[in-house]
Amino acid sequence: TPPTKEKSKDRKQPHLSSDLINKLIHKLETVESRLDLIDKCQETKKRKSTGSSGDPPAKKDTRCVFCAASHAAINCTEFVTSGSRWERLTVLRLCPHCGRGGHSPKECFKKLRKCLHCQRPHLTALCTEQASESNNTTNH
Repeated sequence: TPPTKEKSKDRKQPHLSSDLINKLIHKLETVESRLDLIDKCQETKKRKSTGSSGDPPAKKDTRCVFCAASHAAINCTEFVTSGSRWERLTVLRLCPHCGRGGHSPKECFKKLRKCLHCQRPHLTALCTEQASESNNTTNH
């Protein structure tokens, strides 16, 4: 038989203790603060990827691995020959694959990158074949 109205009136309504309410409020505040933190992190990432003005970030200034001047390594006028460039790379203890320090050529993540002239694994600015090609063209 379905419950009568009298029986449903006799049921007790769930009673939430103040302790339980306080715990729930604390949990909600924790969740809200974490959501705020996530929002802030996403905004920071967005600002870093687009710049503070909302524009894409400006292209980084190219620094020569040989002399640290503001030009590409291939255009270095201080270390012109491939021999002087190899020597400078050795002195600075830089990787011939990427032009950076702190790792060996075997550990380099760019070790599969090839020279544009000879297809060997080194920076194009270090190529000895490029140097011999330019000498042949200037001698003719």
